Amino acid sequence: MKTFFFIMTCLAISLMPVRAQKVWNLHQCIQHAQNNNLHIKQTRLNQELALEKTIYTKTDLYPTVQFSVSPTLAMGRSLDPTTYQYATNGFINNIMGVNMNQVLWAGGRKKNSHQQSIVEQEIASLQEQKNTVAIAIQITQAYFQILLQQVYVKSAERQLSISGEQLAIFQKANTTNPDTAYSVLEWQAQVANDEFTLTKYKNELKTAQINLGTLLALPDPLGIEIAEIKDETFTIDRPIGQKKGEYDLFYKMAYWHPSTKITQLNQKLVALQFDAVKASAYPTISLAAGVSLPFSSLFREVDQAYLVRTDTIPVYSQGQLRLALSPNYAYSYKTTSLVSQWKQLASAYVGFQINLPIITGGLRKYQQQQAAINIENAHISMLSARAEIYKEALLSTNNLEAAILQYQAAQKTLQVWQVYFNTTLQKVQRGEVKIKDFESVKNSFFTIQQNAEIAKYDWLLKKKIYQYYSTGNMEDL
Repeated sequence: MKTFFFIMTCLAISLMPVRAQKVWNLHQCIQHAQNNNLHIKQTRLNQELALEKTIYTKTDLYPTVQFSVSPTLAMGRSLDPTTYQYATNGFINNIMGVNMNQVLWAGGRKKNSHQQSIVEQEIASLQEQKNTVAIAIQITQAYFQILLQQVYVKSAERQLSISGEQLAIFQKANTTNPDTAYSVLEWQAQVANDEFTLTKYKNELKTAQINLGTLLALPDPLGIEIAEIKDETFTIDRPIGQKKGEYDLFYKMAYWHPSTKITQLNQKLVALQFDAVKASAYPTISLAAGVSLPFSSLFREVDQAYLVRTDTIPVYSQGQLRLALSPNYAYSYKTTSLVSQWKQLASAYVGFQINLPIITGGLRKYQQQQAAINIENAHISMLSARAEIYKEALLSTNNLEAAILQYQAAQKTLQVWQVYFNTTLQKVQRGEVKIKDFESVKNSFFTIQQNAEIAKYDWLLKKKIYQYYSTGNMEDL
């Protein structure tokens, strides 16, 4: 019975669909990073924050209206002046009010703040574009780094395979021959060395995968598998960079690149800050108005009066002291309503306030000088960013041309060494070449083979960077 359940379990597991691992191409990596990269998400949050600040500075131009309530509950004992007895009394006192404040004139500081927030919002938007492009280039470089590490791993595996085959050949030979036994030891040492090299390259491949996975914000960076880039035609029909108008295009790009635009907007921002410092010397005129609506449970009014008795009291009249009758009334009270109290106790006010800075201890002068220096620094930063972008664009042309020439030279060298390696391998199998000499040839051959693959991927990488600088389109990456 146990055997039956074991067989059925194995059969069920074998019939389960195997989830194929996703293979990422370069375009998918860039698209995924645009939605998931943490740095890009942070810049988008900063852009939203800049938008909220713009909305706030715009609404700050309107008057502010506040409603306030201050309820007070008081309880205690007091002496009644009529009965001379202590009594416990409690009352509620409440004051409600509506206040309004509006800055009528402040030297244009509020409008200046709104203009600064608009510029900061534009800078945040360009910063997102700049960071998106930067992340795309980093992903492209990390992608090609994985391809290069895969070349190293495949080369090390081929070296290990050849060393293992040669070891197996000599192990099958007559080991009683001292020369053969020594050759077996040499091949065993070479196999161990090739295994060490393979382990090293595999570890570097994992590191490259982690770097790309981190840029993509993947939960399992080691599980990423990337697609191979198809071979392209490596030809040069003209010297790169000498096409008519190509350098002019690079020069124009130095003006509309996000980095340059950001520095231009920084110039505008520091100019507004300089205007704000000058406006701080002007007075601030504000209008304030409000209404106060008090209410208390002790505020009462007479409800009715009635005659209790008639008292005889002495009255001095016309030089004589006489007796007169005086009525004595009693009064009943009632607590007034909210509307009644507001009609009798409500108050309103309207006033102006003027604030004029007179002595600031040299702060304003320092701020003006600081703003003027910032303007100069912003201008220099703009020129520097423009020159840097133009330099990178020119370098991309030179690097691309050099990469193509290096690849062509590497391919020619590889063809020659391929024949030389095969010939040497045949000779070592016949015993005409020593193992040490063959190892030297083998290492040189695989190094040249690696260089050919590296030159190929270097050409593809430089080509994509060149296409971006020549078109300004991130889709070319």
